[in-house]
Amino acid sequence: MIQTNQILNNTYRIEERLGSGGGGIVFKAYHLRLEKYVAVKLIKDNVKDIINRRAEADILKNLKHEGLPQVYDFVNDGDDVYTVMEFIDGSSLFDEIVRKKKIPYKKTIEWSKQLCSAAAYLHSRKPPIIHSDIKPQNIMVTSEGKLCLIDFNISSVFGNGVYTVGSSDGYSPPEQYIVKKEAAKNFNNNSSNKPQHKNTEYLPDDKTEIIDDDKTEILSGDTTVLLSESENISLPENEHFTDSTVLDARSDVYSIGAVMYSMITGLKPNNSNGNIRPLKKIDENIPDALVFIIEKAMKKDKSERFSSAAEMLYTLENITKLDKRYKHFELRQTIAYIFCIALLTGSIISVIAGSRLMVKENNDKYIDYVSQLNEISKSGNYSGFDEIYNAVVSEYPDRLEPAYFMTMKLYSENNFDEALKYISEDLSDISSIPAQMQSDINFIAADINYKRKNFSEAAKYYEKAIAYSPEDPDIYRDYAASLARSGDVENAERIMQIAIDHGLADDGVYMVTGEIQFMRGEFSNAVDSLKKCIKSTSNEEVKENAYFLCCQSYNEIAKSGNSEALLENIDLLETALIDLNDVNEQFREYLAQAYIDWGEISSESEYFSKALNILDSITSKSYDNEMNIAVLYDRLGDTERSIQLLKEMSENPNYANDMYKIYNRLAYCEADIQGKKDVSERDYSEFDVYYNSAAEAYKVYSANGKTDPEMDRLTQLRNEMVELGWLK
Repeated sequence: MIQTNQILNNTYRIEERLGSGGGGIVFKAYHLRLEKYVAVKLIKDNVKDIINRRAEADILKNLKHEGLPQVYDFVNDGDDVYTVMEFIDGSSLFDEIVRKKKIPYKKTIEWSKQLCSAAAYLHSRKPPIIHSDIKPQNIMVTSEGKLCLIDFNISSVFGNGVYTVGSSDGYSPPEQYIVKKEAAKNFNNNSSNKPQHKNTEYLPDDKTEIIDDDKTEILSGDTTVLLSESENISLPENEHFTDSTVLDARSDVYSIGAVMYSMITGLKPNNSNGNIRPLKKIDENIPDALVFIIEKAMKKDKSERFSSAAEMLYTLENITKLDKRYKHFELRQTIAYIFCIALLTGSIISVIAGSRLMVKENNDKYIDYVSQLNEISKSGNYSGFDEIYNAVVSEYPDRLEPAYFMTMKLYSENNFDEALKYISEDLSDISSIPAQMQSDINFIAADINYKRKNFSEAAKYYEKAIAYSPEDPDIYRDYAASLARSGDVENAERIMQIAIDHGLADDGVYMVTGEIQFMRGEFSNAVDSLKKCIKSTSNEEVKENAYFLCCQSYNEIAKSGNSEALLENIDLLETALIDLNDVNEQFREYLAQAYIDWGEISSESEYFSKALNILDSITSKSYDNEMNIAVLYDRLGDTERSIQLLKEMSENPNYANDMYKIYNRLAYCEADIQGKKDVSERDYSEFDVYYNSAAEAYKVYSANGKTDPEMDRLTQLRNEMVELGWLK
């Protein structure tokens, strides 16, 4: 074996041993020609024989993904084989968790997406590469703050079901223990100490030894603190090892879920052969959607996990859609589906004897369709949904359940117009479908109207939803909030009390109380209640709504002359950008406006620069955004850039109703430019062109009796220019 300071292949100077992992020992080395550090891994015997005789080693050199180290070379040194890989500068995720105790939810989601992306890339290779040892110690946090998945299982590249078999207690899925148990049995029964099982390696490694420990452990540097015992479940006696099916992409999915478990709890999960302690029992504030993703990934039966890392990545990317909707629909869809099946079964029992078989077969097919739509809806990945939906609608045009699932799909995709269209047309008479489905449909209509600030209409639908789900405190909460926002404060208080009686959580109480206080004009009290809601809630949408209303409360306080409220609003919105998993662009707009407002009061141009940076980051441009950007460039002294943007806006037909404002602003910019010149060089003719264009467009705007004092001020400015002789 190589030693420290040894020169390998006349190229790599070995500096230090970093550790031992699946398949080999890793060293830090210095590339003498390229003058940079690399990682050199000594490949264990059973794997190196394969590498020496197979051309597939080049597959590893072609791996290119930002979440994986680059494989540079394979080096032969006597009887030993080494891989040379990119050296990842940073600390392990294990060390990061130990240091921080827990990783914040937002960062956990961000890093989990990076892990899934890297794993999905490995799984997509031909042949697929199964990492088989994903754990915090094998994940690096780079100096840029991103994750890199190291020490992946190179033996799986070479086909025929060959794997380096070990187990990392708490992070390995149940099937991996089956593999290792089978391999260990063969290893121990064979006098040559080689596994008899075809294409399976057993690499004894103290670091990945099976530990029969059924307790939850806190991740810590040198000590293990036992938290709580759980019942141990032994391996099924009838489980047989098969080299083609036991380890696959879903095995890595389990391990990613286990890593996520550690990130948000600071705990190492129990051995997967035992009961995993439920996340909500560790911390009830963990967001529901995050709990759903982790627990689905860590299902003992791998057929119940995400089918791939790519599917898990898709769900993580859409987690904000899951957060509220999971809570309302995940269980309820299953209940509704059971009701649906019960109704269909009842219709089978009631048919006359002569046609019973035909009706049963027909209903069985419909049940299968509905089952598929239900499973797709629960997964949140709607790939293949339309094909099934079109088939069932074609064969069963009079059934309403498919329209229910289509409405769910449209709602989850934020296609609110189409969702409401289905509700008003296809689901106008929903009396024939299960009560739970009727509640869901009314809830969707209510939530869409609430988002669109149609609070009175939202209240009507919430009231209908409650009729079918009279025990759900969250629907009462949203009903009370919509009543408050529509001005019916007295009924809002009454409904909130009913919600409390049905077990409404503290965050919901704080939220509705803040809504009521806001509508009463008690803005300081509203801020206090809403901040308590933000601090106590794990529901992303409730938190987002609380931030929005708190921001509005600060603005109302500022209108009364309390300019300090603007600074407090800035602090609030800056916190929201960090705190929320998926920041609504409206938050960025609010923050930009808060910067502008404070910049105007304080005359500190740095706030105009901050506002400009925020507005430039918003992808969907609107008239208000573009106008603010143009004004900010002018405030920061770049009037020419401001004029250029305003001219581009004047060519946008979508801004026809605001055209007089654009020319008004152009006239002011031109006046600023001329005002900075020497008196003898001033020429206000361009100003007059803009003024006349603004005046013509203003005639259209004011035809309905509307007025704008900005046009009066601009007219006064032109009159002064005429008096001074600059214009006629």
